[in-house]
Amino acid sequence: MISLGCENGPVVYRDGAFHKVAVEQEYQRSGNQKGHPSSPIVLADHKVEKDPAADIERPTEVALIDTRDHTMKTVDLGSPYWFRSLDRGPNGGTARPWCSPTTAS
Repeated sequence: MISLGCENGPVVYRDGAFHKVAVEQEYQRSGNQKGHPSSPIVLADHKVEKDPAADIERPTEVALIDTRDHTMKTVDLGSPYWFRSLDRGPNGGTARPWCSPTTAS
């Protein structure tokens, strides 16, 4: 199984075929993904602004891609995060809040 981040819905390759994951938004991007060999769920960023202000989108939702049935669920974290702060292990994922490089510790 392979999960690929794409615009307007990720793509899952499973059982010899590609499957486009349906999304509700007119524009959606999930280019950064974290999976684990023991889980069918992939954690991904969930960006929905095609042309964000100042070329920086600060998303507050992450996507959970189920590779078994090619579906996606979004979870609102209630705080912006940076795509490089996404991580996960065998029991789930984490996302650290976004902070600018000048305020990062």
